[in-house]
Amino acid sequence: MGSPRAASSWCPGRFVAGIGVGAALTTAMTVARNNAPASRGSLVVTITMAGIPLGGVVAPLIAVPMLPAFGWRPMFFIGIARTLAVLVAVLLTKFPVTTEDEVAGPCLDNPA
Repeated sequence: MGSPRAASSWCPGRFVAGIGVGAALTTAMTVARNNAPASRGSLVVTITMAGIPLGGVVAPLIAVPMLPAFGWRPMFFIGIARTLAVLVAVLLTKFPVTTEDEVAGPCLDNPA
């Protein structure tokens, strides 16, 4: 687990992960901006964007004591646990629908 045998299995996984991270980043910024007060929109987006480099700092701080003691594989399980925690938090959060574009309804091209 966590050990591709060749680049042919590693590259597609990295590609899919990159698409997922890109989609998650843009979605997080959009949700943060849409649910922030108008006067705080830029601040909320900045704080949301700060999560990327913050993760880049926290991961090595966790890895420094973890790698010598347990090896590199437990780092994947820590990542999985954090991802599941965020997923549960997002699924439990109720986001208000505020604009007509966000409301599911009849097709605008062919009104019923």
